[in-house]
Amino acid sequence: MRKSNLNDITKQELEKIVQGLIDGKYSRQEIVKEWRCDYRTLEKVIMELEHLNLDLYKKYIKKFPYKPHDFENLDISAVIFEMIYKGLTIKQTAKKYNMTDTWLKKLINKAKGQLEEEDPELLKYYELLSKANKARKKLTDILKSKEEKIDFERFIINREKDFFHTQDETKDEFRARIRYKEGIKTNNISPSTKSRRRLAESRIESELRNNEKNIEL
Repeated sequence: MRKSNLNDITKQELEKIVQGLIDGKYSRQEIVKEWRCDYRTLEKVIMELEHLNLDLYKKYIKKFPYKPHDFENLDISAVIFEMIYKGLTIKQTAKKYNMTDTWLKKLINKAKGQLEEEDPELLKYYELLSKANKARKKLTDILKSKEEKIDFERFIINREKDFFHTQDETKDEFRARIRYKEGIKTNNISPSTKSRRRLAESRIESELRNNEKNIEL
């Protein structure tokens, strides 16, 4: 039975929706109506397909490239988080969404006022990412203290599942994912926790490396 909203969608249901959109079996308007959501929520959920079925996601982006008038359907907060999460530049992100660097900067600048009031932490890490990118460094390289790095890890872990509803992934795997991406080392943990996290890291390491290869510089 179909779930009541897109936040509960399964991987198989999402793939079926996206393939149907690509094949022209139904429109985004029909999907929005059936799942009782708005266009922004639909696009946000489709973005998750990058982590579940990259080939299908690329086909979708090719079929429905983002255009200037589509920005209302693009969750810019999710895009900014993705940049922080993956350490992407403006150029890399714009290329991924088939838009110009100038247009992406315009969308981000337009969102800054709202983020200052509603999500200052996201804005803070975006600005730190911009600074790190200019210096050709990782974001964590410019964090001065251990406490700042721990705060950043907590920020990622707390938000990651809200943006990427990846199926069958544990909390330890989420933690392993961000430690791998940003080179964060956690000390003073129990042997059992360390063993569990090592298993999580080994499970996702190949996936992460494959994802990195797909980011065109």
